[in-house]
Amino acid sequence: MLHGLGDSGAGWEFLARELSAELPHTAFVFPHAPQRPISRFDGQRSAAWFDISAIPGQADRQGLMDSLRYVEGLLEEQAAQGVPLQRIVVGGFSQGGAVALLALRSRLRVAGVLALSAFVPLPDDAPLVSDANAATPILMCHGDADSMITLERAQRSVEGLRRSAALLDFRVYDGLAHNVNSEEMEDVRQFLRSRLAQE
Repeated sequence: MLHGLGDSGAGWEFLARELSAELPHTAFVFPHAPQRPISRFDGQRSAAWFDISAIPGQADRQGLMDSLRYVEGLLEEQAAQGVPLQRIVVGGFSQGGAVALLALRSRLRVAGVLALSAFVPLPDDAPLVSDANAATPILMCHGDADSMITLERAQRSVEGLRRSAALLDFRVYDGLAHNVNSEEMEDVRQFLRSRLAQE
């Protein structure tokens, strides 16, 4: 589970506490993004998976690709420990959710992708989904009151993904800003159970 801008992996450890009883054979991994200067904040350093440009529409391609390679490295580490890739879900919130959606382009097939309050980065770079992940289940969740990553931006991402991804579920929550709520967490719980519950 990849955290958002300025947070750390510890910010999402509650997910493991809430779900460990239901998913006792699941290992949860909460990595930390590196500290990097953020252009939109006049170069102030923050924990981030990629830079946020001060220029609208300009993406940090290098930072995004570095983060994708980092996630692929985590997947390969788990595989080396005997965990099949088809039993691993990549998830994230905000920036972390954007990187999770970027992982759909990987040659490594995963069990699912979970993106909360997120968007598809580099939307003009085709394909948005690799052949390996064309049938990977995706859950995207978004609040209709999110002013940081607007619902409209998320909907454009969904439209792009639906041209390549067969199993995309998009949930919208009334009154939710750039945050999570109990209804969303229940949907996350059900998605992870469906992908990770021991057969």
